[in-house]
This record gives sequence, C-alpha cells and structure tokens, in this order.
Amino acid sequence: MSDPVLQHPFFRPDAAPQFRQPPGTPYFLRADSDLGRLVGDPGLAGDWAEKQAQLMRWTRDSAMFNEAEVMFINRMYEGYFAKRGFLRGNVLDIGGGWGLFRQWWRPEGEQAFVVHDPGTERFMAQPPPTLKKVYADGLARSVRFVEGFGEELPYLNGCFDLVLIASALDHCADPVRVLAETRRVLRPGGTLMVIQGFDAEPGEPRRPGTDLGSRLARVLSDPRRLYRAVKQRILHRGEPHIHHFTRNQLVNLVAEAGFFNCRETVLERTHGVSVFEAGRP
Repeated sequence: MSDPVLQHPFFRPDAAPQFRQPPGTPYFLRADSDLGRLVGDPGLAGDWAEKQAQLMRWTRDSAMFNEAEVMFINRMYEGYFAKRGFLRGNVLDIGGGWGLFRQWWRPEGEQAFVVHDPGTERFMAQPPPTLKKVYADGLARSVRFVEGFGEELPYLNGCFDLVLIASALDHCADPVRVLAETRRVLRPGGTLMVIQGFDAEPGEPRRPGTDLGSRLARVLSDPRRLYRAVKQRILHRGEPHIHHFTRNQLVNLVAEAGFFNCRETVLERTHGVSVFEAGRP
C-alpha cells in the first residue's frame, strides 16, 4: 500500500491517519471535524456552523448561478489571469468548493491542485449546470478534495507553491490562524493569493454604482438577475459571512501573518472586490 504522505495531497505523517479515501474517489474525508476544539470557542464554532448551513443551502440553489452572473464573474477572472498569467505549481485552494480555479491552472508533470474545504456536501456533489458548462475545461483537470478547516492544515511544511483563498477568508472562524497555517505550508518564495470583497473604509465616499437606482437598474436589466434577486430576498435572507473586512484590514492581516510585498489588483469596483498577492519569505 502506498504511503499517503508521499502522495498528493502531501499529508504530514501525524495527520495522514486522520483521513480516509473512499476507493476510486479524489476525496480525503476527516474523522474529526470539531471546529470548537480548534478555535477554543464553542460559541464561535456554533455561529460558523449556522452560517455554513446557510451557505450550503445557497449553493444548492441553481438560480444563484444563472448564466448572466456566471458569465460576468468568469469574464472578470479571464481578464485578470490573461494579464497575470496562469496559476502554476502545486496549488492549495482553501475553501475552494468545486475547485473552479482549476480553469486557470496549468500543471506540469505531477503537480497537484488540492481543494481544502469543510463543505464536503459541495465538493462531493456536481456543480450547477451553468458552472459545469462554463468551467468544463477546469473541472476536467485533476484535483484532490480534502475535508477540513483552514485553521488546521494537515500538510507538510513548505509543500505548496501557491495558496489561494477566494471569497473564503470572511467565512473562516479564525482568519489570523488560517493565514498563519497558510504561511507554514507555503514554500519559501511561494505566493499567497487572497480574492476578497471588502467594505468601505470609515468615511469613504459611496462607491459608484452602489446607490439604490443603480442596483435596481442592474437587477432589472436581465430577467435571470431579477429572479435571482427575488429568491435571494425570500429564501436566502441572513448574513452568511462571519467576518467583514475593509481593504486596510485585509492588507494588515496579510502583513501581520508574515507575508511581504502585498500587491492589489482591483477586479470589480462597485462591490469592492480585489486580488491581493503577497510573497512568503
């Protein structure tokens, strides 16, 4: 029997026995998924579990992934990676769900793309039809899905070339601990990539396009967006994010975790979405 430590996804020797891989699958499922133990705060863990359940209900609703929204986001990322270049090397995608960012990953040889996410329901189920259609190339690339929290990564030190946290840091119970673990599993010279929407700074002027008239015009411009907005309002009310950040708070979190040369690329100004890339010393 092959040693799982020597296989993707690079488990530490002490962590490997905690996982089982159902035969013929790319899934590594964890026996112990106690967030309260990890963060030392049962109340925080309970709040996270409630919000996670809400997020899972949202991901099961195909109306949330209508073609208009999916294509808008896809074009945004296509433009970004056309300028930046593709993801390379061994990649860890924390909170990556279905692993959609494989669309912009170009492996060489035995390099691996590992999705680390506590939402096993999401990565063990097929994505909605619109995502399957638009991200068909990426979904066809190899992947390993590992169940677990970003606060405790089971991987060897320095085994990844790039760690991606896309629209997920605000869903983590302890972002500081997640970034510390990220630094540990990145090789020296590796890259942290955080893609995140953020709030305006105190006293910052309203962003263009966020007034009520502009938001209504955007929703009414396409029946699919209107249907999505109505379902969101009726069936998916509530706050699924456990944290909110401003831009400065994000940059400071990255710096305090020990990363350097943090560079921002604005993806979408109306909702304040940017890519933050930083190096690991």
